[in-house]
Amino acid sequence: KVSVLSEIEYNARKDKSGCVRRAEDHFKWPDGSGVILLDYDPRGGDEAMDAATFIAALIDAAPELGTTQVLAGVSSSSHIWAKEDDEELQGLRGQRFYVLADDATDIPRAMSALVGRLWLAGHGHILVSSSGAQLIRCIADPTVFQASRLDYAGGAICGRGIEQRRPAPTLWHPEGDFTVDTREAFPDMSPTEQRAYDKLVAEAKAATRAEAEAVFTTWAED
Repeated sequence: KVSVLSEIEYNARKDKSGCVRRAEDHFKWPDGSGVILLDYDPRGGDEAMDAATFIAALIDAAPELGTTQVLAGVSSSSHIWAKEDDEELQGLRGQRFYVLADDATDIPRAMSALVGRLWLAGHGHILVSSSGAQLIRCIADPTVFQASRLDYAGGAICGRGIEQRRPAPTLWHPEGDFTVDTREAFPDMSPTEQRAYDKLVAEAKAATRAEAEAVFTTWAED
């Protein structure tokens, strides 16, 4: 039995036997197959794209996914209802998409290539954080491709009179391949692609620099 502790709890323990931190030095991708999690959340104020639109964008960036099974489901932020009025207070928001990889150790590299190609297809943006950092983002959250990441997809525990009505997960391309060879589906970007990607990121950062500096100033003063 292994206990997973926060960094503070882990460092405070003198006897660390049987304990790990949820950090990259204590977790690794397994040899053999593993799960690729594609986490989608709409940008603030944007209408959420549906599963079909998201998967079409994935296939545009990685055509082999068109013949690979993809499991799709909505996240715990979606489809919240008021029971008494039978009114949907929050519709579709975040979604999860799962693909099985032949070699889980290749997932970080493969997903870095996917993020780059999603940017080239027009699906990237810069997120200005609460401290003014300019974070590289796209329709597939690039921060989840780590072995230590948890998938918070169990649904929402709602208050009195409120409930979540999530539809059942959907399997796309059920007759397709059960797993994907990530080295074929997500090859490294070519030098030309890399230069184009770097230019897009630089331009997006330049466009959000004033906003980032203003947010940083406020954050630093606070």
